[in-house]
Amino acid sequence: MVLPFAFVLLNTLIKGLFLPSTSIAGDEPFSIYHAQMDVFSIVRLLSSGNNPPLYEIILHYWISIFGISEWAVRLPSLIFSSITAYYIYKIGIKYLTPEIALTACVLFVFSNYQILYAHQARGYTLFGMLTTMSLYYYIQFINQKAEPFKYSWLFIIINVLLIYTHYFGIIVLGIEITFILFNPHLRQLLLRKMLFIFGIIAICYLPMLYTMFIRFTDSVTNGTWIQAPDGFNSLFGMVKTFTNMPVVAAISILFFIIAIIKFFILKEKANLINKLLTYWFVVGFFGMFFISYAVPVFLDRYLMFAAIPFVLLLSAVANNLINGRVMALLPPIIICILFIATTSLNITNKRNVRETVQYVESLKQDSTMVIISPKHFVLNFAYYYDKRVFKNINTKEIYKNIQADFTKNHIYTTNAISELDYKDYNHIVFLNAGADFSFPDNNIEKELSQQYSDTSTQKFYEIFIVKEFVKK
Repeated sequence: MVLPFAFVLLNTLIKGLFLPSTSIAGDEPFSIYHAQMDVFSIVRLLSSGNNPPLYEIILHYWISIFGISEWAVRLPSLIFSSITAYYIYKIGIKYLTPEIALTACVLFVFSNYQILYAHQARGYTLFGMLTTMSLYYYIQFINQKAEPFKYSWLFIIINVLLIYTHYFGIIVLGIEITFILFNPHLRQLLLRKMLFIFGIIAICYLPMLYTMFIRFTDSVTNGTWIQAPDGFNSLFGMVKTFTNMPVVAAISILFFIIAIIKFFILKEKANLINKLLTYWFVVGFFGMFFISYAVPVFLDRYLMFAAIPFVLLLSAVANNLINGRVMALLPPIIICILFIATTSLNITNKRNVRETVQYVESLKQDSTMVIISPKHFVLNFAYYYDKRVFKNINTKEIYKNIQADFTKNHIYTTNAISELDYKDYNHIVFLNAGADFSFPDNNIEKELSQQYSDTSTQKFYEIFIVKEFVKK
């Protein structure tokens, strides 16, 4: 019992070391802002978004105790990640081998992909934790030696929480159902019991079914902001994301190819759990890939449910690649060393919001107009500009209180220059937070350059550009 808790502790140390080092950015302020609201408002307002409300509800109660500092809001994600490490070990030690359990935990703990999301105040590590727990109790359900109904109530609760965390939790449920359907022995033995269990889960999800249908329909009709996949480049790029570096991705793929050759040519048998892990990963990973040619969804954060079986499957493949007592240890040792050697404990989220806001404040004078584009960057800016303003929520007219405070201080958010009356200002600071990508016709910089002199330009990492203009 020492090893699983050792991995929990190691995971907490590895991923917690630089927890607050990167800026709260991207969609994190969105979750934090909404989590400050009452639960009814969280559910109501998130019903038009791309995520169900469970994570924000959990965060709501958390920040009511611990506040909204970087440490406080990201700590739940770290806790969820550490619990995931515990369940990965439990799956490996109970249903595979001690060597696979050990290898899988090392790969999970030292995964840059997992570190990145453990450092974000978003629901992705909660999604990963619930996926892992669902996998664990699902294996108990299909395992012939176990009593199928012994942990059914836990399985139901976990899967209900899963689909209330992320809409793609439905894919997990689909994988679990179809795996039984495609296995004649399991189908005969467990199908009725499984349909009963999933019937209860469906009933529990009735309040969200209409919203989920609307969100999926909207994505199909209007598309998403994500680009369609680029064939093999996208597949390899995602494996690289899961394995830290291109060389590790290439070696991992080589391991899988050798395992496939052994299975089909040498007729080596795979046990039920290995079949499940393979099915779970292949259907989830490649299913999302092919779906993305119609509706682009092949994005690393959405593939958390496939990243969990990936580390278990890669560990199982590595530990069964070579026969022999001593030589069999070589592949898992190699893959573990590669993961550890390529780990980055302080991964940038490519959003230096903290530094950007500080720089804007350094340029701002009493009569300076600050233009921020696009509008949805308002929460990112407000979090570091003034937490008092960020906490001033309005559940009826979203962001109204923030916008009012900004206007009083000559700060304006916009998606187009035509929305602003700027000509009375002699000094303007323009924060371009990806405006040209989100709104290519914003014309802000183009029009300002005609009437003002561009006196300074400062770029922060990849996306933020701050330009200072003085009237000619």
